[in-house]
This record gives sequence, C-alpha cells and structure tokens, in this order.
Amino acid sequence: MAMFGTHLLSGAVFGGLYGCTGILCGFSLPSCVLSAGLLTVAGLIPDLDTRSTVYKEVSLVLGICSALFVALYFKGSAETAFLYGLGAYFVVRYGLCGIVLGFAKHRGMMHSVIAAAIFSLLAYLLLTGTQSVRAYEGLAVFLGYILHLLVDEAAGFGRESFGSAFKFFGNSFILNVILTISLMVLVLLVVFH
Repeated sequence: MAMFGTHLLSGAVFGGLYGCTGILCGFSLPSCVLSAGLLTVAGLIPDLDTRSTVYKEVSLVLGICSALFVALYFKGSAETAFLYGLGAYFVVRYGLCGIVLGFAKHRGMMHSVIAAAIFSLLAYLLLTGTQSVRAYEGLAVFLGYILHLLVDEAAGFGRESFGSAFKFFGNSFILNVILTISLMVLVLLVVFH
C-alpha cells in the first residue's frame, strides 16, 4: 500500500502536468492552477476510509480546502465569509469525513471508480465557470482519484493486497446500491443543469 507522501507527490506531479496541459489547450491560468490543486487533493480522498494518521491528514486537507472554497466564493463581508469558511471546515473535517470513516471499510467503496465519478460530478456541479471549464476541473478530480487507485495497485503488485485497490463495486451490497443511486442522481443533475 502506498503512503500518504507517495499519493501527495504523485498527485502534485500529475496535477502540475495536467495544469500545464490545460494552459496549452487554452484554459485560463487560474483554472489550470485550480485544476492542478484539485487533482492533487483528489489523489488523497480515497484514504478517508483509513483508520490511521492518514485519515487525520486527509480530513485536514479536505477541511481546509472546503473552508477556502466557501470563503472565496462567498459574497459578503470578510467576517461573515470567515465564519462560513470555518463552519465548512468543521462540517467537512468532523462531519462528512467522520461519516465516511464510520461506514466505509478500507479499500472498500472509497477505492472504487464509482466513488471517483461521484466526486468528479460533485466538483463539476459546485464549481463555477463555463461548461468546458467545469468539465476540465471535474476531470481533474476524476483523474486524481483514479491516480490514487492506480498507485495503490502498483504498490501492491506481487503482494496479497494486489487487486484490492481498483474496483467498480465493494463488498457491501447496501453501500453499492446507495452509491450507484447517488451516481445516477448526480448524472441527471449534470445533464439537466
């Protein structure tokens, strides 16, 4: 299994390459920098189901990113933006991340292509800009997530863990149904958005 630093470094390298590719394709510099950051952070998300210090690191990064996202996009006074950002930090770090940790088993559904698609569609729906910019940024999330799964598979090659990191479905029937329905709802939201 790859370590936190490996996922962070591989995400940052591929994120930088993805951002540079975006510049060559005509996307704006801010969109390319955001996409590079999204790819890097998305490469950490699958380990939210890890009951170790990795969970603390990943939930901290996601909490900070959500606070920055809310504070930057909030229209109003700086004090109110700060409070909303702080609220987003606590909701994401201790609420949503805690729910994932409570229900998920390591290398279960969080290590699936369905989860990658869900997070990328959420990014597409939450980000602003033209359809092509949001698609470029949402694809960054998908690629970062898939990169994590591939790095885990490569790290497990020749070991007992090989084949457990990259999957379409997990072992829990109920969780598979919930995430598949969530994915279908998100696809409909994107189509009719």
